[in-house]
Amino acid sequence: MINKPAPFYIIHAKKILITGNLIIFIFFVFLLASSFVIVRAYRKLRKTNKALAEARKKAENLSLHDTLTGLLNRRGLEQMINYEINRKRRFDNSVSFLMVDIDYFKSVNDTFGHVTGDLVLKQVAETLTNGRRSTDLVSRWGGEEFLILLTNTSESQAMQIAEKLRIACSQIVLNDSHNITVSIGVAEVMKNETFESWFKRVDMALYTAKNSGRNKIVAASSVNVEDIQDCYVKKH
Repeated sequence: MINKPAPFYIIHAKKILITGNLIIFIFFVFLLASSFVIVRAYRKLRKTNKALAEARKKAENLSLHDTLTGLLNRRGLEQMINYEINRKRRFDNSVSFLMVDIDYFKSVNDTFGHVTGDLVLKQVAETLTNGRRSTDLVSRWGGEEFLILLTNTSESQAMQIAEKLRIACSQIVLNDSHNITVSIGVAEVMKNETFESWFKRVDMALYTAKNSGRNKIVAASSVNVEDIQDCYVKKH
């Protein structure tokens, strides 16, 4: 009987086993390396996305805040103003404005320079912030004007808050012969009133305060529009 040669896989079983194990090892190493690369790429992507989100948040925050004082700017406050107007229409809750203007601010800049003027703006901003309630929003509306949104606040309550802030601002000392004072207009929004109308009334109240001696508070409800209309229109 002729002996048949052993099958190839039996003769070379050891080599096949070694080669198979080597292939499996190489595949495992490749898989492990690929996983490592993927994990690193994922972590890098997460870090990049986090940095982009923080940069976007920072940019948005800067767009809503005044760079000099750190207060909300006009754009930042307008969002809350519209929200409160809608709440007024729906729930008839009280909401008021304070418009604060630094008296004779131009003369401060002209006499002491813009660096001192910027310092005064920062001090007034800090004083208004420290004197506000936790729910009040203080903004730099433009130039030397600040607008404060008082939620759940009637005009009479707003007048009391305004007086507190006026006194606090009057304690800001520029030098031995010059104290800072502010004039403040006060207005409570009426139901179904537009922002433009509300703003005009508080601006007219401020105009009256500045043209009747400054360093005082005037409520919009006490302003006779007909008496000041011509002068107010010319000013604007």
